[in-house]
Amino acid sequence: MSLLLVLSLIYNYHSILFKPPGVIHQWRQCDCLSLASNYYNNGMDFLSPAVYFAGNDGTGKTASEFPIIYYIVAFFWKIFGKHEIIFRLLNLSIVYTGLFFLFRFIEEKLKDSFWAIVLALFVFTSPILVYYSNGFIMDPLGLSFAFIAWYFFGKFYESGENKQLYVSMLFFLIGGLLKVSSTISYFALLGVFIIEMFGVRFKNGTTIFQNKKLQIIPFIVVAIGLYFWYSFAARYNEEHASGVFLVGILPIWDYSATDIEHRITVFKGAMTLHQFYNIETLYLLLALFVLQLVFFKKADSFLLFITLQLFFAVIAFLLLWFGAVTEGHDYYLTNLLVFIAFAFISLFVLIKKSFPIVFVSERLKTYVLLLLAYNIYLTGSKTSIRYFNTPKRNYPACYSDNDVERLHWTKNYYNKHHKSLREVEPYLRSLGIQPNDKVISLPDLSFDITLYFMNQVGWTQISAPNPLSEDWFYQKIKDGAKYLIINDPIIYQEPALSNFTSLKIGSYKNIDVYDLSKSVAPQSFELFYDFENPQLFKKPYGISNSDAASGNNSCVITSKDEYGFIISIDPSDSLYKNLKRVSVNALYKVPSNNYNGTIFSIQINNQKDSILLSKGVVINALKSNAWQNITSNVDLNNYPVKQGDILNFYVWNRERKNIFVDDLKITLYGYK
Repeated sequence: MSLLLVLSLIYNYHSILFKPPGVIHQWRQCDCLSLASNYYNNGMDFLSPAVYFAGNDGTGKTASEFPIIYYIVAFFWKIFGKHEIIFRLLNLSIVYTGLFFLFRFIEEKLKDSFWAIVLALFVFTSPILVYYSNGFIMDPLGLSFAFIAWYFFGKFYESGENKQLYVSMLFFLIGGLLKVSSTISYFALLGVFIIEMFGVRFKNGTTIFQNKKLQIIPFIVVAIGLYFWYSFAARYNEEHASGVFLVGILPIWDYSATDIEHRITVFKGAMTLHQFYNIETLYLLLALFVLQLVFFKKADSFLLFITLQLFFAVIAFLLLWFGAVTEGHDYYLTNLLVFIAFAFISLFVLIKKSFPIVFVSERLKTYVLLLLAYNIYLTGSKTSIRYFNTPKRNYPACYSDNDVERLHWTKNYYNKHHKSLREVEPYLRSLGIQPNDKVISLPDLSFDITLYFMNQVGWTQISAPNPLSEDWFYQKIKDGAKYLIINDPIIYQEPALSNFTSLKIGSYKNIDVYDLSKSVAPQSFELFYDFENPQLFKKPYGISNSDAASGNNSCVITSKDEYGFIISIDPSDSLYKNLKRVSVNALYKVPSNNYNGTIFSIQINNQKDSILLSKGVVINALKSNAWQNITSNVDLNNYPVKQGDILNFYVWNRERKNIFVDDLKITLYGYK
């Protein structure tokens, strides 16, 4: 353990422990912190996990991995106060425990403490394991519990005691509940169990599982436990319409060949594969793994079979979760490090068995220690880069100029816009804004980053359309949003924002706060025309029964006509004082694909028929000779309605080709 503490100093843990969530994958880290925070803030109801992002139903309820760690963190926060370092230390202590049990497992196999220490430390030179071990994400914990489980399985392997098997499966279950990817070890062992049923022997001519009817029970218990939790999580998320966490797969076959090629290029870059393991050592280890296959007759059959299964499990995982691992989500790879561990173990067991002189060679130990030192140095550099401002010359060679610029931009953006959010909570409370008062936090393309920093429930723009729409704001206000909080002035360029920034109630550094209580949604008024009643039209041009989407009639605008029907509405009949916009939904049938020769026009005339306002929107129809439902919106900029104003609707057939229109619905939005 003392060597782990030395490594902790090299990896700058003594500074990182006191830092906020790192800027790389801050999104997922803040989701995890949000789960713990909501237990802490809103009662310790274990089966009601939630985050700050209020979601579609306004509750924030969502689930992914089994939330026992978040619950324990919240419990400690209740005792010692809400400090992120408690979360970091808890995770780190579990990882260190896992590495200790990995050391003990290797020591039992090699009967050599030196190699057990060195090989365990090699695993702890994975950049992603080092970066996330003292953080807030569950992946390193899943791996750590798998290492603990392997130690107890090793005891069962040697003694045959069922108690050791049960304990092993308990830890496999815990690891799988915390991160499903850690179950690759469980499935590798299940493969051994199954293949032994066909007469294969892995243990000196005897079976490992000698009482299969009894020993299958813990395997079944693990499967049932995993099924119940992840089924619950899927139902829970469906019930609350939550899309925060991925509870499923993103397989490679869902992507096009071009997309696959691009994603693989991203995956091989400095921000993903090079974070899984230092690439030179990874390639060396893979080459030595292939060499083991050449000498398979001399290898330990059990260890080699497990390593082979883990290798194929890695391939399967990359194919099934292709969409996640190729988007730069490096932490998804953490539990695949168990393959690295077993590749080392099986290799050195082979060396000890077949090349004992090499195994005890001081030269080999020197070379391996030099390689270990190189990996520690490189991993330390990669970890520091993620937390600290690092000159470009100090970046490892695997980082491209774009990688360097991205990291610098991300850290600078945090310092400029998000750092103040971690300080703003007392100011928000002074304005009377309580933690459970729902807010809209902009800009933020994550679920929880800015909301967690402010300790504030609400919504971010991840649930909003791009560009932002007024309807989205009004819907969130209807759902309970009371305040709008802006942390970057660039968002003011969004036109939809202007109607919600009239009542400013405060500013703190780069943060502006607005009251949304006076923001009233426009009222709607719908009119429907199915062309069955020509008397509803001012000028019923083109109404015909030659083709219709429904009923008997539609409007046919032929090549001889430039304009079709005209519909006239007196907006004052609906008591509107201001018209905000008009939404037009209709069924169209056009002569060619990607046809845009039709414009739906809106015109406001006064009593003398003078044009006061004229606007139009192009109808973009993708398919020919098929009825298509198309909705178009025209902004009327809060047009003030005057007595005698008439709102006219018509179709401008600017290319003079035959088009059909049916089932026209016009919706006015305005203020009465």
